[in-house]
Amino acid sequence: ANGLGGVEGGGATYCVCEVAGKPYTKVQTYAVTDADPQNPCWNFEEFVRECSSSDELVFSVWNQNLDEGDALLGRAVLTSEQIVEGKGCFDGELDLDCRENGGCVKVRVVN
Repeated sequence: ANGLGGVEGGGATYCVCEVAGKPYTKVQTYAVTDADPQNPCWNFEEFVRECSSSDELVFSVWNQNLDEGDALLGRAVLTSEQIVEGKGCFDGELDLDCRENGGCVKVRVVN
């Protein structure tokens, strides 16, 4: 992810991906504490089950806080049209729909 706002100094961040409308497909990265918390890198790879060619993937970026509960930093949606346009794959940045936090998440999806 790049340009994350709302990350309290040294906060651990993680990303969740799931097929829209299918919460049982959820996969989650490990939480990372980077030297640069506004630009975390997970280098995470996972197979998402039950994802059809018409599904959308939802990516949510979270700030982990064990005392107060985790805080959503933003969400991004990868549409089926974006994957079709890429001939079955997508490799790029998706803007996070944050309140004031801003930022984007870089993803690579292969069908």
